[in-house]
Amino acid sequence: MKKLLIYLLLAIIIISCGKTRPLNIGSKDFTEQFILAEMIAQLLENEDIVVKRSFPYGDTFSLLEAIKHGDLDIYVEYNGTGLIMLGQPPVNDGDKAFKKVKELFQPLGLEWLDRLGFANNYVLLMRRDRALGLKISKISDLTNIPSNIKLAVEPEFITRPLDGLSALQRRYGLNRMLPIVKNNDKSVIYQALLDGTVD
Repeated sequence: MKKLLIYLLLAIIIISCGKTRPLNIGSKDFTEQFILAEMIAQLLENEDIVVKRSFPYGDTFSLLEAIKHGDLDIYVEYNGTGLIMLGQPPVNDGDKAFKKVKELFQPLGLEWLDRLGFANNYVLLMRRDRALGLKISKISDLTNIPSNIKLAVEPEFITRPLDGLSALQRRYGLNRMLPIVKNNDKSVIYQALLDGTVD
């Protein structure tokens, strides 16, 4: 289970050393990330810490590189994503995933702070009328349909080998899924689902 947490590089050192350069806060390119990044910015500003807002900054991989090189100081990341970025398999137990990702990122000079207290898991979503018509009540039912299923996905979901589209297809035998890549704006994906452009 991917629990949210703050992913931090050098911010504690910068704050404790009293440096005056702004803490650079980044985010991925979707609404949840914008809100969480803004919350962090406001919490820091309430403590009289000067911040720079760099959101959206980019995808998971560009954020990791930016924080490793000191171009960013803070952004919100997910336990499962952190494991995937280091080539580790997903861990379903939230506590175990948190402990493992915290340990793995320490040698990189990255401090993984406590969880924010809610989950952000991938899910498959289908319109009720379409699901009833195709007799779909669980993911494995998708293997029984005779035609291709059009699946709207974010670009990053295609590139994630351990918890993205290819893993989903392998686990459930979903070879007839046609991924239609949409941008990171969730409203575009939801609208495509509602208007029947995708299943």
